[in-house]
Amino acid sequence: MTSDAKPPCGDEAVRNKTGRDWATWCALLDGDGAAAMSHPEIVAIVHDKYDGGSWWSQMVAVGYERLRGLRQERQGRDGAYAASASKIVPAGAARAHDFFTDEANRRRWLDMDVTIRTARRPVSVRMTWPDNSIVAVWITEKGDAKCNVAIEHGKLLDAHAVEATKAYWKETLGRLTEAVA
Repeated sequence: MTSDAKPPCGDEAVRNKTGRDWATWCALLDGDGAAAMSHPEIVAIVHDKYDGGSWWSQMVAVGYERLRGLRQERQGRDGAYAASASKIVPAGAARAHDFFTDEANRRRWLDMDVTIRTARRPVSVRMTWPDNSIVAVWITEKGDAKCNVAIEHGKLLDAHAVEATKAYWKETLGRLTEAVA
């Protein structure tokens, strides 16, 4: 295991759910040649050979990839990074969704020209950013007049972009909150 690598959860959590700690998982997957495999191939081994279950097979694969230096935190196997942010917004999901998809509403809070790729009202929006990175938005109703807006901004070039992008979205979601109020 690399000294600065951090799996997505601790030994106790992975052991409680899978019966194995990270050292054991790494030894098993090393024996299967997983370091040379794609992420889906590692997931399949954990799921099929070791009965990891759907969610925990993904978790073990990501942890293995991080511990073996195949990916960093917030980095996919394709080398791209992602940042996320979320905020409870004082509006129903449909109204919040309109502030992403309606250009006039969007201009009230978002300082960027984006291209809407897909929109499924009132739950999701996918946008292409001017630098061709991808922004995925998930909106979850939390009552009559509030919802959670979760952003994942992917295809970032490096780890430094992750922190700057997280800060940007934290500030920007604050502007969305003011705009919908």
